[in-house]
Order: sequence, then C-alpha cells, then structure tokens
Amino acid sequence: MVDIALSGYVFAAIAYALLATLMAINQRGEQVGLAVIAAASSSALWAAALAWQVYSVRGFGVSPRIWFAVELARDAGLLMFLDSSSRFFVARRQSSVGP
Repeated sequence: MVDIALSGYVFAAIAYALLATLMAINQRGEQVGLAVIAAASSSALWAAALAWQVYSVRGFGVSPRIWFAVELARDAGLLMFLDSSSRFFVARRQSSVGP
C-alpha cells in the first residue's frame, strides 16, 4: 500500500512541477498565468511533502509546523488562482456584453 501512495504522490509532484515549469516558460505577464504558476508550484511542494511523509513512515517524518506551512502555501496558491481566474472571466464577460 505504501508503494502505491508513494508513487502516486511522486507522480503528482512531478506533474505539478512540470506544469509550473511549462507555464513559467510560456508566461506572457498575465495575472492568471502567474496564479497558475503559484498554484502548481505550491501543489508540487505539497505532493513532495506527502511523498516524503509516506516514504519515511518509520523514520523522520515531516514536522507538524512544516506540514501546516505547506498546507497553507498550497491553499493560498489555489485561492489566488481561483480569485484571478474569476476576475479574468468576469472582466471578459463584461467587455463582451458592452455598455
């Protein structure tokens, strides 16, 4: 069971890191793009911390303080993405409706 969880979290960390890297390479200065980079980076850190926790079940695990900081960073990145994408779509809808 540990091997499945470990491989899943490692795959998630790699996928989120790849998404953040590709978005950073293709960044055009838009706020939504920066929010995607922040959300993907914080999610990659979160998945890596979970992979480390699963890997070190019997040994040194992640400190609760570090764990809370990682969770807060992930939540902040996702909330920043939701906020910027909702503002983007509202502004786009208002501009398409016209005066």
